[in-house]
Amino acid sequence: MKKLTILFLFSLTFQANAEDGLKAKLRHHLDKLLGTELTEKILGAKPIEEPISTVQMPAIPKLERKNTDASVYGMDSELRKQGKDFDALPADKKRAYEIAFIKELFQATRRAPAKEEDLARWINVLEGGGSREGVYRGLVLDEVYASLENYDEQLSSKIVPWTIEFAKKYFALVYKEDVLRRANLFFLKRTMSEKMLEIMDALEAKPADFRSWYALMSADLARDFGPLFKEGLRSNPSPEAHVKWAEKAHLQHIKSEAIIKLHLVMNSLQEAQ
Repeated sequence: MKKLTILFLFSLTFQANAEDGLKAKLRHHLDKLLGTELTEKILGAKPIEEPISTVQMPAIPKLERKNTDASVYGMDSELRKQGKDFDALPADKKRAYEIAFIKELFQATRRAPAKEEDLARWINVLEGGGSREGVYRGLVLDEVYASLENYDEQLSSKIVPWTIEFAKKYFALVYKEDVLRRANLFFLKRTMSEKMLEIMDALEAKPADFRSWYALMSADLARDFGPLFKEGLRSNPSPEAHVKWAEKAHLQHIKSEAIIKLHLVMNSLQEAQ
């Protein structure tokens, strides 16, 4: 009984701690003495161990490409040959997906819904051979977005440190906090998305690295912002799941997913004042 009392009192010090080695040993002993049900009442439920990912972060390329460099448009990587399942869909199905993309893109970038004339304009662009990346650039480089970038809105306390860490990990870039705080949300989102697209262009020559980079980024966002994405692949914290999707999806669809997720996350961080 004395041993049981000591174990019980000792266990109280671990209530708020992670499942470290010492706590795991204590759980093992209490399981034998008290059973799993009572042990979980004392220590809490045993945490679910996440499987170790086999996806490794590739070397982040140094961004040297200038805005006038058009070499990426002549690239013929295997990533540009993907998306056959989407291509095989009937025209009405593909149109429905593209309209959904335009609607979500407007909401994510401008934080406002697309109007009927917007949908008509941009669906014509896509069905006329335009790219999703081109639609995105059209939305963030027009007069409407320029006016949003001039909007006087102080950045939240959460978005700046998050942006610094994200850029360091996925772009290998170091931003200064005082510099970022001079921007507003819309300028910051566009700048980050431009860097993201540059990284993706630089990685395209190495498809496996491209997919790993995208998958790890997507898994991180899913883990940290799962409720924001609600359900489906976006909320899946497994890098392997995102690699599997990136092995089949259109390159433009992968890029548009990355752009939309980044904008949604940054909107969420800004709203968390």
